Amino acid sequence: MKKNNKGFMLAEVVITSTVVMTAMISLYFTFNKIYARYNTLTTYKNVDGMYAIENIIDNMISDENTNTNINKIISSSNNVKIIDNRQCKISTEYCTITQQAYNIQNMYIIKKDSTIINGLKVTNNTFKDYLTYISKYYNFESNLNNHLVIIEYKDGEEYNYSSIELG
Repeated sequence: MKKNNKGFMLAEVVITSTVVMTAMISLYFTFNKIYARYNTLTTYKNVDGMYAIENIIDNMISDENTNTNINKIISSSNNVKIIDNRQCKISTEYCTITQQAYNIQNMYIIKKDSTIINGLKVTNNTFKDYLTYISKYYNFESNLNNHLVIIEYKDGEEYNYSSIELG
């Protein structure tokens, strides 16, 4: 006589599908977090932007001209816009070359102070989001004599941002 195992097979299918679905859901949430972190880092901490900042700052440090030397610029104001709407405010060749090579839209050197960052007048909403991000990223309570160099540049159709702390 044959045994009837139809009910047992249905229970196996339900249990197996539940285990597989649970594994798939946990993988989805894990990879979703990783992707969100990757997207934030590629937009807000892009290596190309950091290299562009280093290139301009290194040239400003070694510049003999007192009007474009970084020490003179930092001591003159808490908020200096080096590049404004793709135009270099300091008249040096390396600024123009680097601005064109990286398609830099704006570049600021600001004192590391949250009120100064919140007071920057920017029209681009993604740049406002970036300023909110760095307000949380950097510790503004310590070393108030430090400065931040912030750039906004365009890579294709996307805006990217980078910042480096000067100390």
